[in-house]
Amino acid sequence: MIKNNCGYHNRWYYKNLLGISTLFGMLSAIIGIDAAFWHIAWIAGVLFIVASIVSFIIYEDPFPDFEQIEGLRREEAAREGALE
Repeated sequence: MIKNNCGYHNRWYYKNLLGISTLFGMLSAIIGIDAAFWHIAWIAGVLFIVASIVSFIIYEDPFPDFEQIEGLRREEAAREGALE
């Protein structure tokens, strides 16, 4: 959802600020939760941080950027316009 909002703001610093603040918020939440698990048992903290890293990689990798989606939509519209 946040990636889609970047397309509505054309200023590069807004996109960078939004990306940095999103990353900072995600990391802060993960570190806080991991600290709670670490105080319960260190192995739980290690397992949670490994699971968090894997899930972050899975989350970030497959989703295209807003610009890529818009480019695909334009190409599809151009193809449909050419067929008519």
